[in-house]
Amino acid sequence: DVNSLINRIFWCCLCFSIAFYCVRKIVQALLRTSSTPRYKWHPTFRHIWNISFFGGSTVFLHFYHKTFIAPEIEKEVRHYFPKYENLLLFTPNEDTTKFNDIFVIVITFHLIAIVLDLRECDYSEAAQRVLFSSVLVIFYFFRYEHYFVLLNISVGLMGIATDVLLLSALHTSTSRDILFILYATCRFITWSYVFLNLMPFKFLLPTLYVKNFNAWLNISSWLWYGSCVWNSPILQFIYHQTFHIAPIECIGGGNVAKCIMLKDSPDVRHYKTLQKSVLEVKLASDKNNGNATPAESSSARTFQTIKCMMTLKRKLRRIRENRDGKVKNDDASGEEDAEGSSKVDEDDTREEISSHLDK
Repeated sequence: DVNSLINRIFWCCLCFSIAFYCVRKIVQALLRTSSTPRYKWHPTFRHIWNISFFGGSTVFLHFYHKTFIAPEIEKEVRHYFPKYENLLLFTPNEDTTKFNDIFVIVITFHLIAIVLDLRECDYSEAAQRVLFSSVLVIFYFFRYEHYFVLLNISVGLMGIATDVLLLSALHTSTSRDILFILYATCRFITWSYVFLNLMPFKFLLPTLYVKNFNAWLNISSWLWYGSCVWNSPILQFIYHQTFHIAPIECIGGGNVAKCIMLKDSPDVRHYKTLQKSVLEVKLASDKNNGNATPAESSSARTFQTIKCMMTLKRKLRRIRENRDGKVKNDDASGEEDAEGSSKVDEDDTREEISSHLDK
């Protein structure tokens, strides 16, 4: 029943959203006590959330497959030649009670991840999850439980490896280039093994030779595989070598390993913009201070010269006033001595003024 399925997915999404909010607050409280920059909080939580879900679902699906599916597969293998063993992936399962619950939980996680990717403007990752969700929906309606479980185990292991590497790179100092090269190499190896060796020959090519050929299954599966190649580290390497000409255009500052391992996001771009703005303001301030230094020193020297001249003028005025007072009180016989002394004082004053001006 489609209506019942939608209702269950809705309530499961509500429960996942509440759990997502609570776990996010706990992780943010822990990160707030550390020295982790604020723009790294949300990516850190996303990686922890993905690792937790992929780890739990992979372990559960492994034991579920080993307990309920593997015994039935072993019985059916005896009726097939070894080269047709992959055709058992497309054997419908009649008992869908447990399969319904597994599908609802897995599809709910991917629906929430799609919303988060769209909120972060990561449209390529959101498109990849939409295509993968469409593949899971087709498996559900055709009751391909064996295919569904094995595919989710493979994708879960790949997701755990990728998120662990991205989380490690996020909290690694950008000055440690060797670690970033190691992370990028591990990501290349894991992605190449899963999507160049395992996926095409184990899951995709068998869909072309199934007895009940389904066009929608093949189209959605190959489109999802194409989106995985589009978001692959190989394409990121080619994109970096082609378009990241200047270091400012690359989130890794021109380093290809950092460009592959550091994920771009609106928070990171906002942080980089703030860093750039602060640097520009600092450079402009230093430039203005450098240009203003000669003018300020010249103004200071001029002010000191004027101050010395005013002081000397006041001193000369007092000398003249004293001279005039002495002339009135002295007799005619002492007038020549007063004039001689005043001339000497004036000569000394002029020499003092000239010496100050030279300074």
